Amino acid sequence: MPNNGQTERIEPGDGSYDGNAECEKPKLEIISAAILTKEISDEKKRGLTFKVAGASWLNYSSTRRRNPIRENTRRIYGHCLTRWIYPVVGELPISELKSIQAKKVVDRLVEHRASASVVTNVIMLMQQVIESVKDADGQPVYAWKLDRDVMDAPVVKAKETKAFTSDEITEIIERASGQYRVLFALLAATGLRIGEALAVEIGADKATTTTVSSDCRVLYVQTQLLQDGQKQDVPKTAAGIREVDIHNDVAAMLVELIGNRTHGFLFRTERMTPLLQSNLRKNILDPILVGRERKKMVRDGMKWKQVGTETIPGVIGEKRGFHAFRRFRATHLAVSGTPEVFQKYWLGHRAKTITELYQKAEQESAKRKEWCEKAELGFALPGISKPLP
Repeated sequence: MPNNGQTERIEPGDGSYDGNAECEKPKLEIISAAILTKEISDEKKRGLTFKVAGASWLNYSSTRRRNPIRENTRRIYGHCLTRWIYPVVGELPISELKSIQAKKVVDRLVEHRASASVVTNVIMLMQQVIESVKDADGQPVYAWKLDRDVMDAPVVKAKETKAFTSDEITEIIERASGQYRVLFALLAATGLRIGEALAVEIGADKATTTTVSSDCRVLYVQTQLLQDGQKQDVPKTAAGIREVDIHNDVAAMLVELIGNRTHGFLFRTERMTPLLQSNLRKNILDPILVGRERKKMVRDGMKWKQVGTETIPGVIGEKRGFHAFRRFRATHLAVSGTPEVFQKYWLGHRAKTITELYQKAEQESAKRKEWCEKAELGFALPGISKPLP
């Protein structure tokens, strides 16, 4: 109810996102129900702070039955809310959040040199939270759109995404060693997402876990690892659940890497834990791509003595993400004439037309295997010691 002419404010209490959705779940579900139905008055809805509405929207988005957001997405959204939005407009009633107030969030992002794409994502989040407050008929209570001109939001410039070339992949594999050589070859030969590749477990149930066949010629994708190493029981999209055929030469590398192991992650640390994407990129891939310095040693009697450092030039002299392997594979499959139905199936891309919905590549395992070998790898693969028959 109004108090001394002021709009009643519903305080957030401890309902804000703190990275642990489970501890907040009971309270947030109540708030979500209040926002999405008419269980509370329109007057109280006008008093909802952005922080309460944001926490409620985030919880509802990750627990709804229809297209819930994935765990990794929830964490990214939660970070954007708590880092950029709440400190500026979190205590503001959502009924008062217009473009001029939202401009303060954009200004803060620009001051911290956030990229234009990050600014765009933050604006998108604010817009979705505003529209999450609905009446009994499911219509948004606040139907205005945040104006990018008023907020003076930077324009996202189109940037060409880059793929590795055939020669670059060959050199990357040559420079890598041990399990990393196998991992990079697998990424380039299959187009797997890095989280899918790191989630592969040996001898696991293919119906519930990402695993590899006993002959290493088929990967069964069911799960993926998030950036912090936690397992997500579902892939990025429903199309991500698939069988990915592996070329014989790469299968030979996998067989050799697995050896006598019967369980555990295919790619792992010395402590038998899964590899983390950030460590893998920083410590293994980036030095190969960008270059690195190492000690220059000379023999001094019975010992070695450092006489300076030497630079090992990188393959391309710049950083690129793991998706560059995936782009290479997608390009190679297209130019090699592989049927599009197999291209999309292997890469885990969802159907966009009715015709594509009717095409069932999963049922054509023999044809898939044939085309996997016919398309070949597209790059030279050194160091195969045990070719498969």
